[in-house]
Amino acid sequence: MKKTGFIYILGILFLSVAVFTSCQKQVTPELTLSFSTVTTPFNLAAQKSVGQIAFTSGSIILEKAKFEAKSDQDDSLNTEFKFQGMVTIDYATGQTTPDIGYVEIPAGTYKKIKVKLKLLDDDNTPSIQLNGTYTNPDGKTIPVKFIYSDGGEFELEQEGNISFDNNQSFLAQIEIDPSLWFKDVTDEMMANATVDSNGVIVISKDQNKDIYDAIDDDFQFAKQMNCRENDHEGDNDHDNDNDHDNG
Repeated sequence: MKKTGFIYILGILFLSVAVFTSCQKQVTPELTLSFSTVTTPFNLAAQKSVGQIAFTSGSIILEKAKFEAKSDQDDSLNTEFKFQGMVTIDYATGQTTPDIGYVEIPAGTYKKIKVKLKLLDDDNTPSIQLNGTYTNPDGKTIPVKFIYSDGGEFELEQEGNISFDNNQSFLAQIEIDPSLWFKDVTDEMMANATVDSNGVIVISKDQNKDIYDAIDDDFQFAKQMNCRENDHEGDNDHDNDNDHDNG
């Protein structure tokens, strides 16, 4: 009886270890592509006095996004994902429609993370439409609407030893900052801008074209990307369906 009891207890211990081990199963790291938008006022090109522009709402449409991760230690870690179909970014919140979601990436250390973005290139639908205000040096505020009708492909990279560990989620966050687009726009140009029937300064291919051309000559959609561990509770909850194409 004692021997039988010992074997029984030993079996329970082994079963407990097996159950505990199964509960500790490694989960592949998850990476979410996210966007942060700058809605605070920015200065125009410096002159004697400086006006400010702030965009607080609108939309940006992408027709393609591609993610690449390269390792110089293990080629089997090299990863590529494409996000197919149009994606609309709500400028007020940075949220995407449809939700881009996340990709699974093999655990390991990477030398380079790259994201390629392509703005919608459609004659009938602008890729960027933002609403905001222009405050001139005298303090007068005028509504502004920026309509960008050109496409374009842009690359953002982060280099260094970037590690992705099992059981963790990460963000690849891209900052969208219109001050980059308006770096060559001056208060004089804004002062000479025409307004529409609603008193709005519309900047587009057809209205206030000199300002539009100053933006379009060296258009840089975004300046930086930051990959970091996602420490926000609830951000790991995803739907089971994942529409991303590998390769």
